[in-house]
Amino acid sequence: MLQGCASKEPLIRTETVEVKVPVLVRIDPKLTVREPEPDLPAGPVTNNDVATLIDALRAWGRGMAGKLEKIERLQPEDVP
Repeated sequence: MLQGCASKEPLIRTETVEVKVPVLVRIDPKLTVREPEPDLPAGPVTNNDVATLIDALRAWGRGMAGKLEKIERLQPEDVP
């Protein structure tokens, strides 16, 4: 007869096992809002309108780049 089978005590062992589970956190909604792209005004367009649009597009692009940089800083470093 096997030694374990002859024992009257149950062979149950309680053990705590730590399991690492990734925690997902929602990104701040302000960082995911898509601002509308600047556009030229309706009607005849002047050189000043084009220059104003270029400045607005640059500011719009810098704003999006800033949001992406903030999102990047929020990412955990140990995730591939």
